[in-house]
Amino acid sequence: MDNKYEVFIKLLNFNFSKWPVDKKVTNDLKEDSKEIRDKVKKHIKEKTAKLLSCPQEQAVKDLKIITPILEKLANLVTEFTKNFAEKKKEKNWCRQELSSRFLIQIP
Repeated sequence: MDNKYEVFIKLLNFNFSKWPVDKKVTNDLKEDSKEIRDKVKKHIKEKTAKLLSCPQEQAVKDLKIITPILEKLANLVTEFTKNFAEKKKEKNWCRQELSSRFLIQIP
C-alpha cells in the first residue's frame, strides 16, 4: 500500500466478516477470541471516526500507526483460517480411516 489514500479507503471499507460456527470449539476459546475481536473492532471504529473528523496530518499519523496493526490482524485471521481448515481436514481423514477399518473388519 504505497498510496496513503488507498490505505484510508481500505480502512473506511474494512468490514469484519461473520465467523463460521463450530460447535466443537470450546466456549473459553470462543469467548477469548470474541473478546479480542470486539476490542479490535471497537478500536478500528474509533480510529475511523477520529480520522473522519481530524486534520489530514493527524489522519496520516493515525494511518501509519494502525496499518501495521491491521496487517497483523489480517495475517492472524488468515493463519487461524488456514490452521482451522487443516485441523478440520485432519479430523475428517481420521474419521474416514476409522470407518474404513471398521468396514474391513465386518465379515
